[in-house]
Amino acid sequence: MPERPTYDENPIVPPERSRLEAFGVRVLGESDPRIMTREQFDQSPDLLFHGTPRPMRFSPEYDYRSQEYLADNDGSTTLGFGFYTIDTKTEASNYSRVRQSRAEAEPIVVSILPHEARVLDLRQKDELAQNAPIPRVLAIKWRDRFLRHLQIRPPREGNIGAIFDSLEQEYAQYLDKVLTLDEIDLRVLLGTAPSKQIKSMNLPSPPWTILFSDFMLEEGYDGLVYNEGGEGTQGKGGTSYVFYNLKKIGTYESWHEKK
Repeated sequence: MPERPTYDENPIVPPERSRLEAFGVRVLGESDPRIMTREQFDQSPDLLFHGTPRPMRFSPEYDYRSQEYLADNDGSTTLGFGFYTIDTKTEASNYSRVRQSRAEAEPIVVSILPHEARVLDLRQKDELAQNAPIPRVLAIKWRDRFLRHLQIRPPREGNIGAIFDSLEQEYAQYLDKVLTLDEIDLRVLLGTAPSKQIKSMNLPSPPWTILFSDFMLEEGYDGLVYNEGGEGTQGKGGTSYVFYNLKKIGTYESWHEKK
C-alpha cells in the first residue's frame, strides 16, 4: 500500500526575483568616529541627522522604547521601534519644528554618525529615490516570527489588553493577504502605510513594531534604510535611517565617551 503524502501546513513560498531590486545589505560608517576630530566628524559623508522637540543627550543605553521617549517623539514607529535619522539636515530641522508645533520654532538637530552598522537598504538599486519590495523570504520569516509570538504570549489583561489581542489576531489574518502580493512594500507588510492592492490597516504605531525591531536584530540587521514622506506642510520627505542597535550610532560626544 503506497504511503500517504504529507503536507506542510505553512509551506514556504520560494523567493521570486523582483522586477525592482533593492540596494540590499550595506555597512554604514567604515571610519571609526572615536578617533575623529570634530571637524572630521561634521564633514563625514556618513553623517545623519535627528530632529528633536527639545535638547537631548544621546546615549546608546537610553530606552528608546520608553513611553517618555515615544511621547516626546509622537509615538510613530512606522519602521519599527528604534532611533530615526535622516540624511538631510533641512528635513531634520522641519521634523523638529513639527514636533515643537511651531513653524517659527528654532530647530533642534542632533548630528549622528554610524559605525560598522549592518543595515538593509530597501531603496531601489537603480533609483535611490524610490523603494524596492522587501525580499519575500524575509517577509515570510516575519510572518512566521509573528505567528510564533501569538502562540507563546499570554493574554493581556483588561479592556485595553483585549483590544490589543484582537488587533494582533487581525494582523495575523492581514499578513496572509499581504503575502499574496507579487511585490511587498515594507510598510504595507507592517500595516503602517496604505496599499493600492489590498486594504491596509495603516496604523502609525501598531504594537507588533516592537517585535519587528527584535526580529530585524535576530536576522543580523542593525538598522534599515527606506524612503518616507515628509513631516507637516513643509516636509519634502527623504531617506529614513532607523537603527535598532543603538550601539552602532552616536553623537561626537557619545562616541568619544566610549574611548
